[in-house]
Amino acid sequence: MTTWLADVQAVLSTTPERWRRLVSTLPLELLVRPPAPGEWSAFHCLQHLLDAERLVFPVRFHAFCAGEEFVDFDPNEPHADTVSLTPEQLVAAFARARKASLVLFQQVTDDDLGRTKQHPRWVASRWQRCCTPGPLTI
Repeated sequence: MTTWLADVQAVLSTTPERWRRLVSTLPLELLVRPPAPGEWSAFHCLQHLLDAERLVFPVRFHAFCAGEEFVDFDPNEPHADTVSLTPEQLVAAFARARKASLVLFQQVTDDDLGRTKQHPRWVASRWQRCCTPGPLTI
């Protein structure tokens, strides 16, 4: 396994716990308040992470493995099943989804990293860009 794969797994494995601490520390009013007009609140970011973990990473992972086309994903489209969840419930669901993603991610080999796939809106993309679960900056 390359250093890149190991580094990505290390970062991705820490994200659920960082969100747990954030949600257990900050009041709801702060979690749902966007930092500026038109920007996402922390709560919205967590909803998006959960969507990406469930609806983007596994779908793209399996598409790469099967040689199939990607289905586009609109990050601004609301997903009704996350709207009614509390921050604590979102974190728990995200932690479960991330755990499943990491199991899939462990199947990635160094040879997979050079594979490319056509994304509906992008030029042909390498595995790393299309299948890394969730933003590494979060």
